[in-house]
Amino acid sequence: MPAFCTKCGAALGNAAFCTACGTPVAPAAAVPGVQAPAPAAPQGGSNVLKIVLIIVGIFAALIIVSMGSCFYIAYRAKNKIQEFAHAPGSTSVYTGKQDACSLISASEVGEALGEPAEGITGSSRSSVCRFKYGAEGANAVDVTITWKGGAMAMKIMHAAMDHMDKNQAFQPLDGIGDEAYLAPMGSAVLMRKGDVMVNISVPAAANHGDAAKQIARDIAGRL
Repeated sequence: MPAFCTKCGAALGNAAFCTACGTPVAPAAAVPGVQAPAPAAPQGGSNVLKIVLIIVGIFAALIIVSMGSCFYIAYRAKNKIQEFAHAPGSTSVYTGKQDACSLISASEVGEALGEPAEGITGSSRSSVCRFKYGAEGANAVDVTITWKGGAMAMKIMHAAMDHMDKNQAFQPLDGIGDEAYLAPMGSAVLMRKGDVMVNISVPAAANHGDAAKQIARDIAGRL
């Protein structure tokens, strides 16, 4: 915008004096302008940080909850183990020879079955003994011993029985060891004495549940 001399009114150029009257030209006062607002700080980084902190907080909470659940489960398991350990008869530990075939003989198995039986050569192990009987030895009786932890195994079986069809449940048997059960269809007898559990398995179709009971009685008398 052009300036004019304050004394004679002549138009002023860029010279320091008025070219018409020689009056010195005063410097033009700076016109105060409107200061532009400072640019706002970007908000994107702040929002991202907030989201990251929220996610970290959620994960931390989940970890704490998971750890609490693990401690609770471990606490319950410890109580259950202590409960099993103090169950009647469960503290009685078998200290004899751990040989399944030493607890029952082929002649005793045959007497219980009502027909001759013989041990299967090479089948004897510390925890399993097998006997064959019938035409050409087509049928077999398996005696399986759990030498340690039988009380806990029975407790686990009780829990499983609670979820079974009541029509297919194990039948309690009195007077055999500390506790005994006949499996559905007479296919086996589970017996516990002290901390030892014995499973006498017979063919279900042969209806030898009574034979399995007698074998269990014989074995219980030796534990």
